[in-house]
Amino acid sequence: PPVAGKRAHRRRPRATSPRQMWRFTPARARRTATARRALSSAMPPGPPHFFARINGVHRHGLMRDTLRAVDAHGATLAAVRKIRLGNQMSVLMHITAPRSVTRDALQRELSIAVGPSAACVVEPLEPGAVSLDEDAAGRGARQRRLTMTSPQRPDLIIAVADLLTAQGCTISQIEARTFVGDTDGALHFHLDAAVDCASVDNIDAITSELETIAGANKGLKISFDESDKTFINLMEHA
Repeated sequence: PPVAGKRAHRRRPRATSPRQMWRFTPARARRTATARRALSSAMPPGPPHFFARINGVHRHGLMRDTLRAVDAHGATLAAVRKIRLGNQMSVLMHITAPRSVTRDALQRELSIAVGPSAACVVEPLEPGAVSLDEDAAGRGARQRRLTMTSPQRPDLIIAVADLLTAQGCTISQIEARTFVGDTDGALHFHLDAAVDCASVDNIDAITSELETIAGANKGLKISFDESDKTFINLMEHA
């Protein structure tokens, strides 16, 4: 029973629901923020990323030796592209390595692997610069494969490039070559490219304009279809 002349002490009822068991208070918010900062500072950083460029004279077994050099450091390839023109070649590589691997050590190992006929440069990539295409589904819907075969006329290539630029498109990969036609003996041009459209809404308009260009130029063949390849959008660092 309460004591006369004193306020009765009421015991707070025990929390019975999750909402009652956890109440937001400024003090609790400060403690939570402090704990999160301490946790993030204690977590080890992610593995370092490197971008390697190799240019020089092509030789048999070069890619094998390069891959062995990467593996010798416990590193892995996130992306690689190679192009060969005659006896010249260029290789671009995105490398993920253990935290103990330094840029100098990786460049030294790769330089030995490629030999004196090629030059190798390795650069560190900042975490924010590494993009493995988080919106892969959306990007796939906007990506098209452009193929173009025509007589060797630079004005046609420029017209197509002007159209894609005006529509806000980006060419993420491109390969091109010239060849002699079987029937006319003239020089022809073939292009194969991966095009990232700014939006799915303008794909039909781009397709229609490409068909107009092809119809107005004899011997020009253009296709702008859904891409059947997967591309990694890291090589802008080249």
